[in-house]
Amino acid sequence: MPLKETIESVVRNLRQGRYPNEQSISFMVVGPILSDLDWDTRNPDFVWPEYSVKNGRVDYALCFPAQHPKVFVEVKINRSKSACTEIWRKRSIIKQFGRLIST
Repeated sequence: MPLKETIESVVRNLRQGRYPNEQSISFMVVGPILSDLDWDTRNPDFVWPEYSVKNGRVDYALCFPAQHPKVFVEVKINRSKSACTEIWRKRSIIKQFGRLIST
């Protein structure tokens, strides 16, 4: 699905309260967005779930080159419209980084 459609679907589902917890957001929001941005979410060399850091874990580490984390993603619940806007604003940064691994 193109990124714009995924974001629109996420916004609709957020407004309907369809993501009850962080795990649902991780699987139904973050995963599809990363996939639309050409991140191989099934390859732990590039998308590393539950990555250990100094003081705990982050939900995802985005790695480039393989197994070298460059970006950490932490999933939190925020049901406000500002969360939807923030996802849309950050898409270009994540998209640019995603292009690095596809070249």
